Amino acid sequence: MNLTAGFHTYGINWVPGESITWYLDGKQMAQVTSAQVAIPDEPMQLMMNLGVANSNASGWHTALDGSTPSSMQMLVDEVQLYQKAGSGDTVTGANVTPSTTSSTQSPTTPTIQP
Repeated sequence: MNLTAGFHTYGINWVPGESITWYLDGKQMAQVTSAQVAIPDEPMQLMMNLGVANSNASGWHTALDGSTPSSMQMLVDEVQLYQKAGSGDTVTGANVTPSTTSSTQSPTTPTIQP
């Protein structure tokens, strides 16, 4: 699948202590459960970056080689965060509007409300 052809919708459904399910354009791509691995149940954060793994992780990504670009770009159209009602602390944070002069945004710190 060529992910550079346009924007895509990525999703993660994390059920603390039970499972993590990953989605791409509405299709389930992978899932792990507490029967397979320890699923975290402490508060988490959303982090988006262009981190690159080394060849030891080649089972889940394309290994880097001489054809790998030395600079890359990540374009984000929209980020949405949902939380099931009654599932614990509420997450709030400031909306960040992209600048027309720079692709670098200042990070915002969400507020956790019990």
